[in-house]
Amino acid sequence: MIQARIYSLESVLSKMLQVDSARRIGKLPFIHPLGELSEEEVYKILIDAYRLRLDDNYVFAAEFRGLYAGEDPVVDFNRFLDKAEWNDGILPKWWNKEKRKRCIEIGTKKEGWSYLGHAVEKQDVIDEYKDRYMPGTLRMLAEKVYGPIF
Repeated sequence: MIQARIYSLESVLSKMLQVDSARRIGKLPFIHPLGELSEEEVYKILIDAYRLRLDDNYVFAAEFRGLYAGEDPVVDFNRFLDKAEWNDGILPKWWNKEKRKRCIEIGTKKEGWSYLGHAVEKQDVIDEYKDRYMPGTLRMLAEKVYGPIF
């Protein structure tokens, strides 16, 4: 008798990430906590999780906010960080007001990858990290912060 199994998206993505065990960032954030990464890596990942979720909300839920609504993206990113800080276990133990300020500073620099004023899509993330699983990892992080899109 064949038994059908139903897997959650998170469990499937988690298994996919485990396959790529040689890549430290690829196993983020729920196989290895953000605290095991450098501060710069954490800032980049938080910014990218936010930006990809913003794009997903636009594409899949027709939700216009932040950059997609022509608003200052820093205001919406601050809401993301508020939620991340409120949820235990998301941010590293070293996270504090100064680290948050530094993360926002990185996101407001117009040059470079992490500028909050630039939208990102799945393929952009794959190209930047050279890891096809990174969009799923960032989406799982954003889901831990915001909850599911629908």
